[in-house]
Amino acid sequence: MSTGGHQLYWTTNINIETGAIIEPGGHKAKYINSFVMNDNVYFMYYETILELVRQRNFPDKPSRYDSLFVCKSLDDIHHFMKQYNRIGHFIYNIKPKSQEFKIHHGNFKSVSPHRSSKFCNKNAIGCYTHQDYLDNAFDYWSGDNIEDNCMEVCIASSIILLEKIS
Repeated sequence: MSTGGHQLYWTTNINIETGAIIEPGGHKAKYINSFVMNDNVYFMYYETILELVRQRNFPDKPSRYDSLFVCKSLDDIHHFMKQYNRIGHFIYNIKPKSQEFKIHHGNFKSVSPHRSSKFCNKNAIGCYTHQDYLDNAFDYWSGDNIEDNCMEVCIASSIILLEKIS
């Protein structure tokens, strides 16, 4: 697949030299570590639901576990950083290293039901049903519910850092 010729942006809290290659696949370890270090069941549970919905209904989409997350615009990456409190993170213009890779365009709000407008009246993880999580995961993978400034691009490719934007 291709990115359609769009610029792509990635953010991290680490200052990395341009030209560096970033490998995908750290997402699963991030959530396992979050659970082990913080006893945060939410991350493990919801990422597992996302992966199971993908495997069952969208097997041609890239696994979040084996991907990197980028945005198509500076507006999207700034909105993402604000939404997830990524203050002081660096923004890089990037390109996929591979010519062929799996890609998915999804609403990053859909991967956080407690932040999603669909669940905006609920403020505690314990008030969601299993079906709420399944529905939100299906919305994410279908790609039908993308709001302005809320698109993440999930790519199963290494990326090359072309330029540090900020």
